[in-house]
This record gives sequence, structure tokens and C-alpha cells, in this order.
Amino acid sequence: MTIYIHTMYYLPEYGSAPILMNELASYLSARGHDVEVVTTIPRPPHHRPFKGKFYIKEKTDGFTIKRYRTNFTVHHIGRLIAWTIYTFWSLLNLRRVQENDVLFLRLPPLQIGLAGWLARKWKGAGVLMSVQDIHPDLSIESGLLRKKWAISLALKFEKWIYKQADDIVVISEGFKKNLLNKRVDDDTLHIVPNWVDAGFMRPYPKNNRVSRRFSLEEKFVAMYSGTLTLSSYVTLEKVMEAVKLIENDEDFRLVIIGEGLKKPALEEKAKQLKLKNAVFLPFQPYEDLPLLLGASDLLLVPLDEKKAQISVPSKLY
Repeated sequence: MTIYIHTMYYLPEYGSAPILMNELASYLSARGHDVEVVTTIPRPPHHRPFKGKFYIKEKTDGFTIKRYRTNFTVHHIGRLIAWTIYTFWSLLNLRRVQENDVLFLRLPPLQIGLAGWLARKWKGAGVLMSVQDIHPDLSIESGLLRKKWAISLALKFEKWIYKQADDIVVISEGFKKNLLNKRVDDDTLHIVPNWVDAGFMRPYPKNNRVSRRFSLEEKFVAMYSGTLTLSSYVTLEKVMEAVKLIENDEDFRLVIIGEGLKKPALEEKAKQLKLKNAVFLPFQPYEDLPLLLGASDLLLVPLDEKKAQISVPSKLY
């Protein structure tokens, strides 16, 4: 039996998904399973070793990694195109799947469920879907899907995709309730929260090498770390307006760490407000994450009540 892990995001990219999927693949491989990861060629700035290549096969830690180019961009239209291209590569990769194999599909993108449908229908393989964000709900709440016909079509497609799974893993009670309200079979739903390495993710003092590197050890630090998307932009824009009210407090710093579609807009907002106590940083190495958390006095999770039911912040892994 081979376990095929389909995930758009994998190391060396930053973020929770690459780390979790690598740990899952390593865990299964260490227990004697044949594991194959089907993923994408990394986005900038991690793309340089893969420049000019459309397909790469690697062998590492006892399992295989297949990478396909998708030309991923941060714009939502470019992202939709990348999701579609990745789905095509995932479907193409089903040629070697056998009856006793298992597909582990990390959603989003929702379209990747097509690989599950074909694997069951054509090969008789088992299909497990891991739902990390609920789409199209997030696109609807963020205003990316507005037309009634498009919303109706997307919701019908979502229901059909979930029917192609033998089992569906969700990461919170809110996710399960959402899918139950859409008449997903309760017997297929399982709540399995994402994990964290408690040995690695432990408390650190505020005065550490990372806080000293950015001169934060003696400041009150409010920090956001993550992808700078439309949903986080709306809240962070209001946060910056609030920070403007205390711009003369030299002991305060707003630290925004990450990349994404809305980073230029947030940087422009900071310039318009002439914020003197806001700092923008790129994604930092994963090994520094516990130290960054230790350097913070306040951690920001920009989710409103509705989005909190369809997305879970990944700030500890």
C-alpha cells in the first residue's frame, strides 16, 4: 500500500501547511508505509533551486516527493489558476495508484477532490480529505464570490466533492458543524486538531536573540505573523489606525511579519498614516518562531466571528 499525500504547500516554503505535511509524511514513512508527496515547485523566494524546471522527483527521509510547476501568484485570480493547474497534475499522477492505496488530500484547493473522485472510480483507492479552510465560504465572506449563480455553483460543487471521500478530517467543532449543515454524512466526519511539537514550541523569555536582533527586547510588542490576505488586511488596517493614536509612545511597536497580496497596501497605509512605531518584516525562519512569540506581548489573530467558524489560525505550528 502506498499513501499519496496531495498538498499544494510543502517545504522549503514557510507556513503551517509545509511543516505539518512534512511531519505527517515523515511519521508515516518511519512506521513502514510507502509515502509519496505530490506537491508544487516552491514559490519565491524558495524557487531558485528549481528555476526553469516543470517537474522534479526527490527522495528524502525514506519517501518520495514529486513537485510540479503551477506559476502560483498572490493575486486571487492567479491563485485560482494555480489551483486548477495543480489539480491537473494531481489527476495525472493517479496513473500509478493501485486499489489498496490511499489518497490523503489536503483542502484547499477544493478542486483537488477531483483526484479523489477519479481515484475511487477508476482505481478503487481509499480517499481521506483533510479540510484546513472551508471553501467557498471564505471566498464568499471575503467578497471574492458575489454573484448568486457563482455562489450557488460553488456550493453545489463543494457538496459533490465531499461525497467523493471515504473519510473527512476537520480541525474544529465549528468546521464539523458547518459541514453537517451542508448535509455531509456524519459518519465520514472526524475531528482531528492540527498538532504542534511541544518540545520545540515552548516559552522563551522576552529578551532573546530574535528580540535583540530587531531591538524589541525593551518594547511592548503587538505582533501579527502570517499571510497578508484580504481577510487579514481589513483588520490590520484598523489596527494601524488605532496605533496612530499612540504614535508618540516610544515603548510600543506593531510588528507585522509575512507576505501576501495585501502587504504592499498595508505598507502604503503605514506611509499614509506616517506610523513611526510599525515594523514590517518578511517571513522568518521556522526555528525562530518560539523566540518571536516570546518577544511578543500581544499576538493578533484578525478573524471576525463568522470567519472564525470557517478558518482556524495557525500561529503555533
